[in-house]
Amino acid sequence: MQRDALFADIALPDSHTLRLCTTHLESLRASPPLRPAQLAVAAQYLRQAHAGVLGGDLNAIEAFDRTLHAECGLRDAYLEMGGKEGEEAGMTWGQMVGRRQRERFGLGRLDKILFWGGGGEGQGEGGVVMKVVRFGRFGLDVVVEDEGAAARLVCGGELEKAWVTDHLGVRAEFRVEVLEKKLKEKETGREVVGEIRETGVEAGDGQEPVQAPSG
Repeated sequence: MQRDALFADIALPDSHTLRLCTTHLESLRASPPLRPAQLAVAAQYLRQAHAGVLGGDLNAIEAFDRTLHAECGLRDAYLEMGGKEGEEAGMTWGQMVGRRQRERFGLGRLDKILFWGGGGEGQGEGGVVMKVVRFGRFGLDVVVEDEGAAARLVCGGELEKAWVTDHLGVRAEFRVEVLEKKLKEKETGREVVGEIRETGVEAGDGQEPVQAPSG
């Protein structure tokens, strides 16, 4: 099935960019599976910015989905906040479905928020640091208000309530920091202090720019 991803860029200080993405990955099992390729493409675009956040219905219904984010160079906000795979506290699907579906499929953590901030310490290229400070679910037991529509939803007896959706929503709050890196180089007894940017170092004291050290 054809899938799209929507991106939006937020300008950060010092010409850095935070890229946001929302998408809905393939819901069906396939051979070969489609979700790995879909998430890999989205992650590729996300990582072209200095930092990024991706959220949506990722339809994580198979065993490989548990590690798919790491294989794409992303981190899982729920896991970063201490959540565990398989715990009911992280499940986003199955609470608001019909009895037969719930008995057949159980609960699932289909909806996720992933992010990229680079490196094990969360630092992206250009000195952008991403840290999750809050994660949660929302939308449990929200029902259709129109009485006629609600009656049609529950008339078959499969649904217990006229729920507006079969998914819970997920939300996360991040702290985003743009770090200012400094380069100090001894030159005839003086310190030349420059701010490291993507293009190298902008030196002070009217000196010519010096080359930023590799690595």
